[in-house]
Amino acid sequence: LLSDFIQTGVYDANRPFYTSMSPSIDILISSNVERLLYLVSQDPDWVAGKMKELKENRKYTVEKEYFEKIRETFCGYYLPEEQCAKAMYEACHEDHRLIDPHTAVAYGCMKQYRHDDVPCVVLATASPYKFASAVLQSIGEEPAENGYDSMRKLCEVTGEPVPASLADLKHKEVRFTQVLPKETAMEELWKKLEVLYD
Repeated sequence: LLSDFIQTGVYDANRPFYTSMSPSIDILISSNVERLLYLVSQDPDWVAGKMKELKENRKYTVEKEYFEKIRETFCGYYLPEEQCAKAMYEACHEDHRLIDPHTAVAYGCMKQYRHDDVPCVVLATASPYKFASAVLQSIGEEPAENGYDSMRKLCEVTGEPVPASLADLKHKEVRFTQVLPKETAMEELWKKLEVLYD
């Protein structure tokens, strides 16, 4: 979606929603694009109009003047799931870096962008241990039966330590156990808010 927007200036959320091993990227409505529109236009009314179009039609087009400003700074790429796994494999086995699926998307897209030996920097976005099973599978290892064991195995295979905040999760109390059906979610939330403010 975002790569299409940066290529065309058309933000079109009228498309199927797919899940991937990079859940933070699995979105159709990006709040960051609203910020970008304000950055290039400095016009809150114009941005509000685009957000209204998005809400009503799930689509809007950026005028040429603002689209050109976006294109001055940004270029957009995407990485299919199998290429994301390949990027994690290459980062691990060729560059000796353990990366998460989100960072793998940036890493793979950087390789598409790079030309004439232009220096590039990829900023890691999350710990690979948050996605240990997907990372293990991508680097050619069999994931364990659960996420905690996959974290342990990833550490054994790579020698990279598990961050303390994640290593300790197994021993924490589960805080949230209730799943609210979509149909009654708002009603249940209001009940909980009434209890809080009584």
